[in-house]
Amino acid sequence: MHDEPSTWRPGPADERFRLDRAEQPPEIEFRPEECLPIVVGGMPRAEWLDRPYATRLARMIRAWQAGQLEQGDPPLVPIVVTDLWFLNDRDLMSQPSIAIGDPTRNAVTAWQATRLPRSLVVDGVFAIHCDPEFLDGGVCLWGEGVAGLDAAFDAFVGRYLDRYLRQMHLAAT
Repeated sequence: MHDEPSTWRPGPADERFRLDRAEQPPEIEFRPEECLPIVVGGMPRAEWLDRPYATRLARMIRAWQAGQLEQGDPPLVPIVVTDLWFLNDRDLMSQPSIAIGDPTRNAVTAWQATRLPRSLVVDGVFAIHCDPEFLDGGVCLWGEGVAGLDAAFDAFVGRYLDRYLRQMHLAAT
């Protein structure tokens, strides 16, 4: 460290953080039955690779809710959690959920991939597992490397997200 005074100063307010806080204020009470968990692995590699997709998906879900839900319809609250927390909370596990990340770094993906149908798979690139009717609220998706995860994420959002959210919100009411 240098003995000189620091020249670093905080930049302008983080607009994305401010908007996220406005949409999900920290004062709201946590109720597992109102959550839509987006699950990532708890290891550093999963945090590094998969959490940005989960955070992006949570923002997309809130935007969908703002445009699609009727006044007074209670939204499912998208919340990004780790696999360890999810698998140790029975109430949270009973909720619909979306697991993001390779089964080697996300225990929920590994668990769901054995029980959900393979809905869209491109061998060596990505996989999406979900019940195409969304009667089961579980979804898992992953890809080989960043390009594969990009492809899985885009395919899920483009092909399934709207129908999935409609079904999950219908089931929640």
